[in-house]
Amino acid sequence: MYGVRYVQCALSSFILAVLGYGGSFFAGLYRSLLVYRSVLSPLNRFPGPWSAKLSTLSLSAQVWRGDAHTRILRLHQQFGDFVRVGSSDLSIIHPQAVNAIYGRGSPCMKAAWYEMAAPLISMQSMRNRQEHNTRRRIWAPAFTDTMVRSYEERLATYQDKLIEHILDLESRPVDVSHLFDLYSYDVMGDLGSGTSSQHAQE
Repeated sequence: MYGVRYVQCALSSFILAVLGYGGSFFAGLYRSLLVYRSVLSPLNRFPGPWSAKLSTLSLSAQVWRGDAHTRILRLHQQFGDFVRVGSSDLSIIHPQAVNAIYGRGSPCMKAAWYEMAAPLISMQSMRNRQEHNTRRRIWAPAFTDTMVRSYEERLATYQDKLIEHILDLESRPVDVSHLFDLYSYDVMGDLGSGTSSQHAQE
């Protein structure tokens, strides 16, 4: 009987000690995180809501609700081209940022969320720089200035047909999304395989 009480006392003391040490550890950890994020982080130079310094929970909730894009748009209208939207996240809409971030020789690495569609990984979502460069070399000839100009001429034909079709409808209601889908199929068919399904004429 004394042995059982001894084990119970020892076990309860152990649990209290673990909870005490664990609580102290996590309190210290989160305190240091808050100090770093609010005072020492290099992202503190960028404007944004104060809550974004401490946590990304607000942005995550907006993404979950499906209206993060409107919130980020409002933040850019309020703070400018560079906005801190999370403890380690920036939203950038400056036109020169595209080449600086995604351009050749950029030191920037794509975030882990680019692989959300894995194992289906496109060239745009590829994080491994060596694999990306290998695939880019295959595609590069298709995007030279000469080739892009030739695409513009081919696209003009489909654009004219689309506009003509919309004008023929006059004031009748039209499902523009459907028309743009058909236009996209025509363009992809022409540029991808050299044949057109002529959907836009239907």
